[in-house]
Amino acid sequence: MKIEPQYYAVRWVRLLFTREFPMEQAVILWDAIFSFDHSLSLIDDISVSMLIYLREQLLQSDYSDCLKHLLKFPVVEDVIPFIQNALNLRTKGQSIFQIKNIQYN
Repeated sequence: MKIEPQYYAVRWVRLLFTREFPMEQAVILWDAIFSFDHSLSLIDDISVSMLIYLREQLLQSDYSDCLKHLLKFPVVEDVIPFIQNALNLRTKGQSIFQIKNIQYN
């Protein structure tokens, strides 16, 4: 499936994930992003972590459903696993996510 990152990642990064996560969770992401390093490179790792979170749904979907999943991220109550996964990917190159069931609103 050739979905260019510009279709979804710009939306994610432009407002630093405030469209994807509730504000109180976005603030937690921001704290991690701004405290990690001055280059803000953790943004990329969080984005990859979000893709890994959606992996199973993306692999089982057609083009239009993939776009739907990417543009309307599922409701998440805690962003700490995304931060942990991003840091883990950066240091060990491994994902901590093994999520099968994701519910959309």
